[in-house]
Amino acid sequence: RASRHIRTHFTWERAAQRARQVLEDLVQTAGTPASPVADRPRPQAGETPDDAEKQAALHLEEADRCRQRRDWRQAAQACEKAVALKPDFVEAIMVWADVLIEQGQAAEAVGVIHRLVELDSDSCMAYNYLGLVQCKARQWEVAEASFKRALELAPRFVGAIVNLGVWAWEQGRDQEALGYFKQAAQLDPANRELVANLALLHLRADQPAEAVEVLRHYLGGHPADAELQGQVAEALAIVEQRGGKKA
Repeated sequence: RASRHIRTHFTWERAAQRARQVLEDLVQTAGTPASPVADRPRPQAGETPDDAEKQAALHLEEADRCRQRRDWRQAAQACEKAVALKPDFVEAIMVWADVLIEQGQAAEAVGVIHRLVELDSDSCMAYNYLGLVQCKARQWEVAEASFKRALELAPRFVGAIVNLGVWAWEQGRDQEALGYFKQAAQLDPANRELVANLALLHLRADQPAEAVEVLRHYLGGHPADAELQGQVAEALAIVEQRGGKKA
């Protein structure tokens, strides 16, 4: 099925990159959640837990080197070894999933990312990232459920609301997509990309006057944005062509 990206530069890959960066920032700030004791691999004879963590970090470094030379199979194997040594190694889990996606194995990547939810079932970020990977695997129904679970955990999570909007648009549910984008824009009115996409959705829904209103509201605080000023002019031209009053 042909993709119906809201903007040419909006892709699930880009959204996943952003979500991954947020997760990595959180991990660096708060540390990885502790995995249940029963799930942790037992250190081998003469090996301490610290040794296992160091070995896991070395495997992740090897995975990064493999990625640089585009050796996806070896990179995936290195990540798998890192996670086996340290099951709560969030960065290794995300890199592993990325590598699988690069190999065209998005469905397998979904299984890897499920580990994030298993580590912290109350993490809206984990569910949002899971939903993005499920979209890459074209698992549309479960992706919707993951995004909605993220919103249950954090009702003002703009990223998950936007992802639901894009998801609805990809499914041809245009009015539902508009609703999600309106909700997100109310929570984050200074988000330029969000405003631009909402205006574009209004135009595609044959609502040029609403597009003008959305853009002008944003431009009131950002009058130097030439690109969006141009979009206002285009939307106004459509309104005037239809005999509407100049907004």
